Amino acid sequence: MGLALSSLVWAGERLDQRLKKKALALIGDARCSDDSQCRSLAWGSMPCGGHERWVAWSTQRTDAAQLEAASKRYAEAKRAEDLRKGVLSACWSPGDPGAHCVDSKCVLRAPLPMPMSSIQVQASADAGVLRLTQ
Repeated sequence: MGLALSSLVWAGERLDQRLKKKALALIGDARCSDDSQCRSLAWGSMPCGGHERWVAWSTQRTDAAQLEAASKRYAEAKRAEDLRKGVLSACWSPGDPGAHCVDSKCVLRAPLPMPMSSIQVQASADAGVLRLTQ
């Protein structure tokens, strides 16, 4: 299923923002009672490819299949909106920090350090992408 590159608006709100809210609503408060209930999910998309960040969620509260489907719909809509607007970004892909239960809520662990050699930037006029390579 591909999304049209025109800005999709429903009831005054862009489609990507509506889908983001729906996906985040599935995560809710990410309640947990122990670390085994916590997971991390690659979230959103960046214009150069890959995800924009990680989010923590709980198996106690959220159905994994529903969240994965909602997250993919949001990422696809965000990619389409970014492409339509000609958005550029630095290209990086942080490693999965994992998640754990802190004060009855799933939170991300400390992010993994990213070596400078992994930062890439490349320019592509037709794709609207800027990537630095080191």
